[in-house]
Amino acid sequence: MALIKWIVVLLNYQRRRRSEWVVTTAVLVSLYSLYRQWAERRELKDNCPIVPYHNPLTGSTLEYRQNPQAFVEKYSAAFGPVFRIHIFGRLHTVVSGNYVREVFFNKNFSFADGSNKRFDLRLLTGMPKNDIVVEDVRSVVVKFLTVQMKTFTPRAVHYLNVGLKEALGELTEPKELSNLFSTVQHMVAKASASIFVGLNLCENKQVIEAFKEITTDVGLAFRMDNIWLERFTMINRLRMWYVGKYSSRVRNRKMQLVEAMKPVIEQRLQGLTGKIPNWSKPDDILQEIIENYPPPPHCKADIYTYYTHWMIALIFASVHTTTEHATIVLYRLLEQPEIMAELIEEQKLVYGDNLYCNNDEVFTSDSIKQLVKLDSVCREALRAKNEFLSLPHTNSSNQNIILSNGVVIPPGHDVLVNFWMNHRDTDLQKDTIGNYNKFEPFRYVDMHRPATKIGDDFLVFGEGRHACP
Repeated sequence: MALIKWIVVLLNYQRRRRSEWVVTTAVLVSLYSLYRQWAERRELKDNCPIVPYHNPLTGSTLEYRQNPQAFVEKYSAAFGPVFRIHIFGRLHTVVSGNYVREVFFNKNFSFADGSNKRFDLRLLTGMPKNDIVVEDVRSVVVKFLTVQMKTFTPRAVHYLNVGLKEALGELTEPKELSNLFSTVQHMVAKASASIFVGLNLCENKQVIEAFKEITTDVGLAFRMDNIWLERFTMINRLRMWYVGKYSSRVRNRKMQLVEAMKPVIEQRLQGLTGKIPNWSKPDDILQEIIENYPPPPHCKADIYTYYTHWMIALIFASVHTTTEHATIVLYRLLEQPEIMAELIEEQKLVYGDNLYCNNDEVFTSDSIKQLVKLDSVCREALRAKNEFLSLPHTNSSNQNIILSNGVVIPPGHDVLVNFWMNHRDTDLQKDTIGNYNKFEPFRYVDMHRPATKIGDDFLVFGEGRHACP
């Protein structure tokens, strides 16, 4: 009995010690947060207005997340095109109107540095540092994907159809879907894999599953909505590193892709050295990467994991965003089904009797450009999407950047782009039919503004030297 009493006493003592430790840590964290905010404000020596807030840890994050549209519209009306906001754990400068150009076109602003503070793909997927450089990924897309888009279009159309049939069957009668996103995701994963890893691997169920799910797996393993930890960049980076290193969900998905790609990579490496008689070079992005971007001398990953990391980078840059955008367009069509009749009529005019044939070669890049009404629907759906404050850019230089209105962006400070206001700015959206708060499907017909034309009025694909290629 005496032993039991001593155990109870010791446990109570340890409980008090733990409580004291928790309280002390909370106080230190709060004091550090207050100090950082004081230092930030002291550093920002200009007259840029700041959205008022009361909680030094969360700032305006809760108010923003509760109703981002109302928040953005309220403070844009109150403070104009440039103001500051304490959000996601620290002060940001928000820009809209023509000021977005001063961010996008300034080489000292880094989108990669800005986005990595909240979501560092390298850490989250366990990629060794500097094995793959962001600029190299962009270079691959520009040199080997964009320039071959005409060649790849029939292949993409074919595998979109294959993916549709795999997801829904032959569709001999109407079918009700509970989740449109997952169907589109399967189609996009199938088409993307046919171009990224080739015709053989795109038939591999494990590869398609990885193309579809790795983005979701990373998101589930690393929750970005913890408002109490957002303040601390180093803690968040430690969390990201932990996910990439120890998350079984992420690790298993990556190994699934490595194991599927390994024999194909080995065969291609042997083919390039002439060890396989009559070997023909595959026409896909993986082959271009193997030939033009061998592992660097300092590469820590094995060669199969290295090339798998390349595919993961391309997946994150394309599959999820393409799926999201396509789903948005389809939901807009479901919202206004009368649009479909006009789109089908346009397709009949362009393709005639070939519209319902099974020849994928009919749907070329040039013929798709003739579908101007469909293109307008796509552009308008993306213009009107619920995007508010996004595309973070960090001043990666060691000097202040001064905007044309005198606002100072010190080194390390982040800028957020005000999507919502630019996409509804009457001056920027001029010459169209107006009513910018409403989805107008044929707003851009005969306006010479295709869905791929970027600018201050259409920021979905960014702008400037880092615009989506």
